[in-house]
Amino acid sequence: MTTFLDYLLGGVGSGAIIALMALALVLTWRATRVVNFAQVGQAMFTTFIALSIQTLTGSWYVALIGAMIAGALLGVVVQYLVLRPVKRMDTSGAIIATFGVLIALQAAAGMIWGGDSQAYPQPFGNTGISAFGREWPLSAYDLIVIGTGPGGYHAAIRAAQLGLKVLAVEASEVGGVCLNVGCVPTKALLHAAETLHHLKVAEGFGLKAKPELDLRKLGGWRDQVVKKLTGGVGTLLKGNGVELLRGFARLVGPKEVEVGGERYGAKSLILATGSEPLELKGFPFGEDVWDSTRALKVEEGLPKRLLVIGGGAVGLELGQVYRRLGAEVTLIEYMPEILPQGDPETAALLRRALEKEGIRVRTKTKAVGYEKKKDGLHVRLEPAEGGEGEEVVVDKVLVAVGRKPRTEGLGLEKAGV
Repeated sequence: MTTFLDYLLGGVGSGAIIALMALALVLTWRATRVVNFAQVGQAMFTTFIALSIQTLTGSWYVALIGAMIAGALLGVVVQYLVLRPVKRMDTSGAIIATFGVLIALQAAAGMIWGGDSQAYPQPFGNTGISAFGREWPLSAYDLIVIGTGPGGYHAAIRAAQLGLKVLAVEASEVGGVCLNVGCVPTKALLHAAETLHHLKVAEGFGLKAKPELDLRKLGGWRDQVVKKLTGGVGTLLKGNGVELLRGFARLVGPKEVEVGGERYGAKSLILATGSEPLELKGFPFGEDVWDSTRALKVEEGLPKRLLVIGGGAVGLELGQVYRRLGAEVTLIEYMPEILPQGDPETAALLRRALEKEGIRVRTKTKAVGYEKKKDGLHVRLEPAEGGEGEEVVVDKVLVAVGRKPRTEGLGLEKAGV
């Protein structure tokens, strides 16, 4: 937030332009006893240019330099097209030129010793000013929402419906993690895998079928489901008057963000950047160790043997998907039972159902590392409470031990978070 002192200091620059133009008018009037309306227009034009450039760039120094260049060019036009034919002396030219040189030197010194121009006072910038114990916002938006997942787009739409001017910033795809690489594609695969499972067991009650699995087509259908829902969110944002900006947002102040080198200010900010998979020590994500996002790409092939680390919702869902699609699945959980934050009786029933489908469930177990060999990944398992371990051989490992807030590069410290 720019202080009231910065406001006054920044105002000196624009005031100097107007004062010098007024001085030029006085000198001209004293020399000719004629009001030079061309110079009046020049003063108004130069001031307008200064304010316009400052609004676009957020920098008074850039605005002053641009205004002086524009004023000098207009001065040349005035001198040669208006004053010269009537043989009048334009005494403002020397003043304008001198002032322009001083501003250029001052800005150059600031660039050398003081960093970029954004470090200088921006009294009319996007964040407004603070004075007399309160904030005086001069913001371009009432609200900026960073992230367009279920939390972000609902907040943006509701705020717009209540009459606020809202900017939503999205670094990836509209809909966030849930719609693109979380809940929606996972449920789509669960539905397809469940249908395949029913077809396989249907013979037990008299229905014979020979289903064939087309992984490429399955992946395409999953993407169609995602595209339909994310497209709907984009339509809702547009229909409710929410301005959508693509790019990575970085906080540069309590009420200001930077996206693609441009700065945007608002009276309030909402951070709805979502989450990302939590990595497990000894199992860095890569070709052999998957996170949940990679596990959704079934069109890239099914592993014959899959180890799922984590018995929460993500691990259980994706483990069941791969088992029903034909993979051998082993699932381990550090806690005494799967779904450790859920109802114990429900978790026990679910465990028996998964084991009945062929998933090997191991609780009170932790994975401590792995070694890649010719026959697969040799993963070392140990009891959570200590004791003799064992080794399992699999083709891929899915780590689903939780998620963490997505805050890297967001610049929270700039906003005092």
